[in-house]
Amino acid sequence: MAVRLADAAAAAGTPRVVFHSVLHPDDARMPHHLRKRDAERVLRSALDDRLTILRPAAYHQNLLDQAGAGVITVPYSPDAPFSNVDLGDVAQVAAAALLNPVIGGGVHDLAGPQVLTTEEMGRQAAAALGRRVEVRRISIESWLAGPGASLPAPAREALVAMFRAYDDGGLVGDPASLLSALGALGALDRPATTWVEAVSRLP
Repeated sequence: MAVRLADAAAAAGTPRVVFHSVLHPDDARMPHHLRKRDAERVLRSALDDRLTILRPAAYHQNLLDQAGAGVITVPYSPDAPFSNVDLGDVAQVAAAALLNPVIGGGVHDLAGPQVLTTEEMGRQAAAALGRRVEVRRISIESWLAGPGASLPAPAREALVAMFRAYDDGGLVGDPASLLSALGALGALDRPATTWVEAVSRLP
């Protein structure tokens, strides 16, 4: 896919391309991160400074529905740290990178403004919503028999590798990196979105 996109964009003379990669694309514990790394290299080789690469952390939105329902269930340690980012912030950076004609060639890590464990997210969500939010851990085997059962085998394998990597240290980037990216791209018209702010938007 990356090769086809690179060839098509180069042939068409596309002035700007933004690639949605992932935080820590060189992390060999997670095969899907390495695939993003390889795609970055293909696109950079073809497009050079016409390419902007965004490397977001995990999203607030991954856990928002569960927080709203009162139970956050994860197949990794609830004490692992994360610097989750809001999809709205990622979208704002992407739009600025596409629409600003003087910006190109950058690589931007998009880590959220806080480092929180899932346990801390549960407590903060409960306080923001004014109701109980429980955090539960399930085993990888239970996940494979439940939510993962309907997924294709390669997707299951990639997610299991990701869960094990999360157990080994979560997914954390520099909390200042999103603010730096927003400022560099001229998109800083508000602070980066915190977890509590994202939760507070729930009905």
